[in-house]
Amino acid sequence: MPTPPLHSEGTSVAEKILADIKIPSLPEAAVKLLTMCRDEMVAAGEIVRIVELDTALSARLLKVANSAAFGQKHRVGTLTRAAVVMGNENLKVAALGFHLSNTLGGIGMGGTYLREFWRDCIVRACLARRLAQATGHQPREEAFLVGMLQNVGTLVMGTYYGPSYVEAISGCRADAVSRQVFEHAHFGTDHAEVGRTLAVRWNFPEALADAISRQCTEPACFKTRDSGERLWQIAHFCATVPFAPDRQTARLGGNLRNLAVSAFELSMEELGDVFNDTVEQFNALHGVFAHMIPRGCDVESIMAEARDLIASFDAEINEGVSEH
Repeated sequence: MPTPPLHSEGTSVAEKILADIKIPSLPEAAVKLLTMCRDEMVAAGEIVRIVELDTALSARLLKVANSAAFGQKHRVGTLTRAAVVMGNENLKVAALGFHLSNTLGGIGMGGTYLREFWRDCIVRACLARRLAQATGHQPREEAFLVGMLQNVGTLVMGTYYGPSYVEAISGCRADAVSRQVFEHAHFGTDHAEVGRTLAVRWNFPEALADAISRQCTEPACFKTRDSGERLWQIAHFCATVPFAPDRQTARLGGNLRNLAVSAFELSMEELGDVFNDTVEQFNALHGVFAHMIPRGCDVESIMAEARDLIASFDAEINEGVSEH
């Protein structure tokens, strides 16, 4: 078992890990986009002016706007037109996700694990955003970032400790709560703490960093007007929903049912719609993150896996319609 890194007084293990890996600062464009996300009235032209400064991102967004997901009969040739086709929210989250994945692109263990990791990040980010829409949480892009980043601590720790970390957590990797307990006991920190430390380093809003930190702690299961508490509820749901390859384990536990019904005020039928919409959003946006998918991985198979994971909830959701 790896020994937790030594650190000077006042420096957390998570801070030491991030410093040693030398994760770069968030690009200035991403910081500006994050500020814009907090303004619901921001004009598409303002977003385009920031996006167009990055040639790679511009090309990726144009490709996505021309994809079958948006069903355009005529070629989309400008970012301004892409903003109209995709919509402001899709444009913002796609651009933010691109910058995040690009910034974190230099770390990771590679292979199948990395494939599963980025698939899950994107799916959970889309789910968080859809739950934000269902619960009226604003800005929805904030929820998207929570879903995207809540498991990044695992990637960082895997990079720092190497294969021994991946092997050590193999028995509890699909269970975020058990994994957090195991990590803290054996490594002196955990993926949620590392994720929060990264969010703080990137000057993300405090509520966002707190939601990442508390993702494995069960929140109160009642509707709240406090946006920070609501974001925590969304983070916990997305962190603990069992998107596992083993379909037999993909069942909604009691706490997730309570969050859906009592906190989010969703029937099981409405929750089914949320999951279906999540897959549609994933299909529409996954192309932006194609550069994160390792060579040799079939994008279509990743999309199919995501659809299968969502489909594995169908029986559970249908059972719940009669129960609530």
